[in-house]
Amino acid sequence: MKTDFIITCISNVVMTIIFGIIIARNRIMEKNQRRNFLLTFFMICLIILLEYLTLILDGSDVKFRFLHILVNFLGFALTPTVFIFLVKAILPEKKLKLRIFLWLLYFFWFAISLFYGKSVFKVDSQNSYSRDVYFFIYVIVSFINIFLFIIENIELSRNFHNKNFIQIGATTFFLIAGSTVQIIFPEIYVCWFCISISSFVYYCLHIELIEHIDFQTTLLNYSSFLRDINSEKKKSVIILIELDNFKKIQANYSRFQADEIVKRISSHIKSFYGNLGFCYRIAVDEFAIITKNTDLDFVDLNKNFFKEVAVQSLELDILPLVSIGYSQFKKGDNLNEILTIIDKEKLNFNKERLLYLYQ
Repeated sequence: MKTDFIITCISNVVMTIIFGIIIARNRIMEKNQRRNFLLTFFMICLIILLEYLTLILDGSDVKFRFLHILVNFLGFALTPTVFIFLVKAILPEKKLKLRIFLWLLYFFWFAISLFYGKSVFKVDSQNSYSRDVYFFIYVIVSFINIFLFIIENIELSRNFHNKNFIQIGATTFFLIAGSTVQIIFPEIYVCWFCISISSFVYYCLHIELIEHIDFQTTLLNYSSFLRDINSEKKKSVIILIELDNFKKIQANYSRFQADEIVKRISSHIKSFYGNLGFCYRIAVDEFAIITKNTDLDFVDLNKNFFKEVAVQSLELDILPLVSIGYSQFKKGDNLNEILTIIDKEKLNFNKERLLYLYQ
């Protein structure tokens, strides 16, 4: 057995265990997400050990042939579960019934194919392993999982307003490259090293997501707003949107109804302003947008948004109207002074907003 593979295997296992300990000690994310991240690294560690066992058993005494076949089967068959657990950890609301069904279909086809002489791999009478005619199916299944994972990461990046798109893209490229290298050059055992590193990077990106996203609305939170304001170098525009009489709504309606109002308004804000800049929830009933496009007609823009919300409020009578104000700002401006200007703009907006409905 190659010494370099033994070192790689031990390093991967130790690294994966360390990652697992870090995740287990995390108290920021929800319990179910933490569990799915732990299951991801457990499966990675298990498959690395199975791969190690296959090399020990390859060419050994023929009495170990059945064990050799079983270990190879489990290694190939369990690979898709890594991505299933990882997706469930990153996107806990994602429904994975179809993904699980396809994996079970692959698992049972794989098991049955072993009895018909043609499969993903074969172990001959001398207990020697080699790839078989249907190895390409394993490759296809692996890359379908990676492709679906890329799509789901794009969804994750959108939730993060594409702020971590470069990190996700680079990590995904690293994942694909590592998997491709080992498929083309099976003697280079880098696939599970790359998957392990990539999975931990996704975990780190998810922790960053938790710190900067308001998960009720999927808008960026107040700490993100302050960070972006302080790091802004170009002249930009802040738009503030405030819900009318939200305390009365909280007093007169259930918490569920109040939450639904916030989610609905947030969805409108994201769809209307999302292409112009970053959207934030900065208080229970207040939202912000930062855009670098200072040449827009913000009076007309905000007027149109108000009219959309007003139309929705006719359909849903508990949906409140909104007050909107905006102001330009640049690096070095005092935020409190800018917010005071915006508050005055909101008052002026309120005086004229009912007229907008008839224009």
